[in-house]
Amino acid sequence: MKPEPFLGDDAELIRVLAETLDQVELIPHDRVDVAIDMAFRLRTIDDQLDLVSDSLVDHASGFRSSDDETRTIRYEAGSIAVELDIDQSTGGIIGQLLPPGYQHVQFETTTSKSSVDVDHLGRFRIDRVDRQFRLRIGDGTDAAVTTWIFR
Repeated sequence: MKPEPFLGDDAELIRVLAETLDQVELIPHDRVDVAIDMAFRLRTIDDQLDLVSDSLVDHASGFRSSDDETRTIRYEAGSIAVELDIDQSTGGIIGQLLPPGYQHVQFETTTSKSSVDVDHLGRFRIDRVDRQFRLRIGDGTDAAVTTWIFR
């Protein structure tokens, strides 16, 4: 076993540190960028609504209705629930927030954001959505967000 070097002066300490760093494999920059991006995305993980059901997944299990044109998705978090019926052929959405009370839902794609009005029963309609989108309910600290939905 090699004895520990005496690190009484700065020059010896720097030499030992340099030897140690020469033995360590550095993390490639692209992996560091991915880790930073993932950490940035995880900062809002508690804001996300949980996917409770998706008829597209249930269909694979044999529990899908005969209406293959409509995909039904439900998200929940705490006291908020969002139900979405997505028309697969037109890309239109009819949704409902439970309980009602929010006046707007923010609709986000990878390139844009827009707001949709919600009626007094919590219902809203989006005429056409992109292939990838998500919904944000509320603002500020009490905002809730769906995962990205691919239709």
